[in-house]
Amino acid sequence: ITAKRWYHNNRTKALAMSKKWRAENQELHRMLGRAYMRRYCAEGRLDKQKRKQAQQRYVDNNQERVRASKHAYAERYPERVKVAMLNNRSRRRAAPGTVTAKQWKQIVLFYGRACALCHVSESEVPLTVDHFIPISKGGTNYWYNVWPLCLSCNSKKHDKIPAELEPPHVAMLRRTGTFD
Repeated sequence: ITAKRWYHNNRTKALAMSKKWRAENQELHRMLGRAYMRRYCAEGRLDKQKRKQAQQRYVDNNQERVRASKHAYAERYPERVKVAMLNNRSRRRAAPGTVTAKQWKQIVLFYGRACALCHVSESEVPLTVDHFIPISKGGTNYWYNVWPLCLSCNSKKHDKIPAELEPPHVAMLRRTGTFD
């Protein structure tokens, strides 16, 4: 019996075995996939433009599936999505710097998962990423220029520059001598 025929006769078993192997060997699977794509692209069988077109065709043909996948990702990783949106918006405005999801989590934890101004808990109202010195006023998108505000405080602050010279988390790091 050929491998092709066995696969055809035992498709669900083969898929389950493959899924199990990928789950047990995630890092190896990623590494092999990357190596395959590098080799595939190096041989000229797939250039970036064709790959992008293929991805766009997939998105066009599977809109509901892609939407559901994006929604599930946003539900699972809200901080990552929030930071990605912040970085994209800042990039469009040509502001230097990026904030990682890990940095944002640490900043939110510093403020006790609450608004930096009114101290309302994140469990009561969602927190937004705010630039201490607004990008429109020359601020950057680095971790030391962002802080968590509730939507109400963020709206009140708008594009004003606070009276303090820097956000409290940066001031505290300077006082303790741990600011880079």
